[in-house]
Amino acid sequence: MFCSVEHIKAREYQPYLVQASLLIKNMWQSVGLANYLFQEKDEQINSVEELVNYYNKEENITTLSLLPSYFIEAFADENTIQIARQTSYLLTEYIIDTYGMEKFVLTDNLGQYRKKWLESLGVTTFIEQLTREARSL
Repeated sequence: MFCSVEHIKAREYQPYLVQASLLIKNMWQSVGLANYLFQEKDEQINSVEELVNYYNKEENITTLSLLPSYFIEAFADENTIQIARQTSYLLTEYIIDTYGMEKFVLTDNLGQYRKKWLESLGVTTFIEQLTREARSL
């Protein structure tokens, strides 16, 4: 990976450093952990309240998949990237604080933690959507 002075100043290398050093496969985990380890607490992108309001709108639920495209300018607008970064940070913080670093690093299953995290924030739309889908099966 090539890293220019601008990349270093902007700290764009941090998720890749975390990914390579801990062998993390998922983009959301490397972004979330880099922010967890390197970001100052007052640098949070959106408030938790803004995030809850965003995810309580059904049209925004797909961002919760945290697919790599939500972190890339060519595929997502600036607001969506900011939301995805904040989501990955707060989800990372929740998993590490609740279950520990080892569980976070070893998880490949976002879903097992996402529902509990959303419940802790008070996001109900996603949970209601899952319930509707389960009933329709």
